[in-house]
Amino acid sequence: MLLLILTPLPYGSVEVWSMTLWEVWVFVTAVLWVILTIRDGEFRLEPNPLLLPMVALLVVAIVQLAPIGAGPRRTISFDPYLTLQATIKLFASVLFFALFSTFVDTDERRQFAVKVILAMCILIALIGVGQNYVGRALWQRGTFGPFVNRNHFAGFLEMGVGLASAAIVVRSVRVEMMAVYACGVLIMCAGLVLSASRGGVVSLAAEFGFLALIVLWLAQLLRRALQPRGSAEAPANGVATTVAFGSVPPPAQ
Repeated sequence: MLLLILTPLPYGSVEVWSMTLWEVWVFVTAVLWVILTIRDGEFRLEPNPLLLPMVALLVVAIVQLAPIGAGPRRTISFDPYLTLQATIKLFASVLFFALFSTFVDTDERRQFAVKVILAMCILIALIGVGQNYVGRALWQRGTFGPFVNRNHFAGFLEMGVGLASAAIVVRSVRVEMMAVYACGVLIMCAGLVLSASRGGVVSLAAEFGFLALIVLWLAQLLRRALQPRGSAEAPANGVATTVAFGSVPPPAQ
């Protein structure tokens, strides 16, 4: 959780020193994971399908560094040094995701992680909006908030907008908290628009379009589930009710 909080602060962890600190922190946490595994005598790894493409990309990077060629350049990569740096960063990202999916494995921990991410996104959005009007007070080299690149700032806020909007759509939070989440979405959208990131605005529109499709799909399921059972669409109603509520209605008399 500390990584989620501290990673964006040193200029988005995109410079050499901040990126190195992040990688060292991840590797130290992985070592603690190994020590915990040896102590308990059990290796814990929560299988997650999102790890597969990351591991596949890591394998591609390792193959590019393998000395399998002939001549002065024996590697596939034209710049083995930069490829090695990218491979280390990718390996740290794979470890971080594996750690996160393994130890954030309950609903309470996932909800806490979502709240931490949203709090950071809203805080950085407020700082970015304030910098746009009163100048740079905390990060002198930051374009928006701690980020030196406005597109990175927009990409960070998109994550928070998607999480908060999805929580409102599926009603995974209490009714009284929906207003708080909605205010957070407005703040993050304001920061994203002020960043003038074209990619960020396009991604924001894609997020809202996807959420609109989800809302329409859920409304259709609910409408079919509430139709009379004796209508001509009874088989379809049974399937919709099964999907929505996990139960099959009794057959019509």
